[in-house]
Amino acid sequence: MSWLADNLPPSAEIAKAHAHQLTPEGLARLRVLVKGFIGSSKDPPEAKRNRLLAEADEVARELVGASAEGTYRAYCIRLWEEEAAEEKKWSHRTMNDALDSAFDALDRAGIVAVQNAGGTQTLGWAAVNEEIAKRESKNKKVLGATFYHSQDLERAVSGEGLWLTFGARDGSDTAARAVAEKVTQALEAEGLACMWDGDAGSRIRVTAFAWQKRRTTKAPRRLPSVPWRTFAHEDGREWRIAGLNNAVCLRIKDQDGEVVERRTPAKELDAEIERLVKEQLVDGFAER
Repeated sequence: MSWLADNLPPSAEIAKAHAHQLTPEGLARLRVLVKGFIGSSKDPPEAKRNRLLAEADEVARELVGASAEGTYRAYCIRLWEEEAAEEKKWSHRTMNDALDSAFDALDRAGIVAVQNAGGTQTLGWAAVNEEIAKRESKNKKVLGATFYHSQDLERAVSGEGLWLTFGARDGSDTAARAVAEKVTQALEAEGLACMWDGDAGSRIRVTAFAWQKRRTTKAPRRLPSVPWRTFAHEDGREWRIAGLNNAVCLRIKDQDGEVVERRTPAKELDAEIERLVKEQLVDGFAER
């Protein structure tokens, strides 16, 4: 069956009508592929879509053969269109916008930060080393690098968190740990919670977040950050608040040590934070 790109039914209808071709595994692969597809920031939307369709064709050949390529392509096109329509509703800064800002800050600090670099750690390092060579050829100082590869991307899109590899230009563990510290600081400065055990041979894990990577829209202007403030109650509760990535971020620890995190977009960070702080002071919290 042939499909016209401008006259496709919703992706769910395509999946239902062609369940014999669109297997659960195939559908899952395509959903991750479309949602996680990044492409080059220099490519126009049509070029990005064509690259995506080429990858979808590869998935179809791998899973079901050439006979189902047309159906896979139709499903992929419709998913792409649905994702693009959803993206237009993103009036707030997303956590991917925060990740972009963190990587930009690291780049400026001499740490090469690359998203979706290769398909494995080995291929990722090959791509990163090419970028390092380009920068050093322009007499730019490079302290180290961090990146995630396509398998990391798939896991992140699936809600498993994002793993980051890092390393130092001089290859030493001491310098690598310094790079990791800068990476975690840059992430946390944008409101991205992350974990790292301090080992130069370990990776950094960014806590799972809703994957909303922009492809056709621009992120809202980033408001100045409001640093973390900590409040404690005599009953053992702790309350932390900050303004990061255009959102009020809360980390609340109860008497049993359980931590709950909340993030609420806000247009006036300072005013909203002061309002919430006053409420906590009335409730018996004191700033530490």
